[in-house]
Amino acid sequence: MRIACLVVVGVLILLSSGCGSGTSNSPITGKPFLDEKKELEPRQEWNREVISRSGGTISFRVASQGPFAVTVVTAKGYQALKGDDPKALDKADVLLTVDSKGPTHEGKVTLPAGSSYFIIENQADKKAEVHLQCFPPS
Repeated sequence: MRIACLVVVGVLILLSSGCGSGTSNSPITGKPFLDEKKELEPRQEWNREVISRSGGTISFRVASQGPFAVTVVTAKGYQALKGDDPKALDKADVLLTVDSKGPTHEGKVTLPAGSSYFIIENQADKKAEVHLQCFPPS
């Protein structure tokens, strides 16, 4: 929950300066390299590490039964969020942030080489199963 509060602070900073949503207009096809589900309590978040050997743009899909938020940060950004100093979060470490009111969000995000983290928050007032799929560059 503490990370979610810090993410909100970071998101507000980014929204004031303009952060792309990563929304994709074309449907995602192919076999995902990551396909996981997790049940989340209301207002709970799921932090999932994704490792890229060389970096690049991937497609992703998140589905849930209610509203949710998706944030993607670098490993450095994730460590800053876990620490006590939200000012340590650099704008460049937030790769994507988007709120989804619908049941599904598809998008693209460019990951650096190494670890990045998807932070998905269940914004519903009830339990929800969240489904995360990540697809290799096309």
